[in-house]
Amino acid sequence: MEVFNGIKIGDWVTCYFAGYWQVIDIKPSYVNGKMSNTVAILKKGFSSNMKHNCSMAWCDIGWCERVRNDVYAEIVDFFDKNPDKKLSFEQYSKQMQGITKGWLLDLQDEEIVYYNEQLNQLPKYFSIKKFNRFVEEIGLRRHMYKSSSRAKYMMTIVTYPWLVDKINNNSPMYFVEKGIYIIPKKKLK
Repeated sequence: MEVFNGIKIGDWVTCYFAGYWQVIDIKPSYVNGKMSNTVAILKKGFSSNMKHNCSMAWCDIGWCERVRNDVYAEIVDFFDKNPDKKLSFEQYSKQMQGITKGWLLDLQDEEIVYYNEQLNQLPKYFSIKKFNRFVEEIGLRRHMYKSSSRAKYMMTIVTYPWLVDKINNNSPMYFVEKGIYIIPKKKLK
């Protein structure tokens, strides 16, 4: 098993994010088509106060540090005494936050279904060039803005630093996460 920065898949670590995380994968990270570093794919099991709390994230493996032996023993003990929580942790697999490109869309309500159906025709992963050609072909480009006071919808495409086209200069590959959706309202403080 490969070890990076003293860390391997399966280890429990602390990292850039608060809490205790298990390393579930280790991947190369690319910037501008070149491998830049290594990232750990992480599944959170506990808050900093050892409260059971699941989520997913990724960070540079340089930020990860194996937990102390006493913390590891506490994690094992918790899961031994709570097999239902161990099972929920093992089965947890929500999507992680990725690197997002987004556009505001000035569309009529009745156009949303049509354009979402069109977006479903994209392959699972695609280059930014393919995406740009596609939105031009289906007529969506004329509705896409970086800023617009009239827009009530938005669309995002997402990538991760390890999601690249190895055949095409390690260029980023994207995917449609949600399709077109209503712009979330800002919470008032």
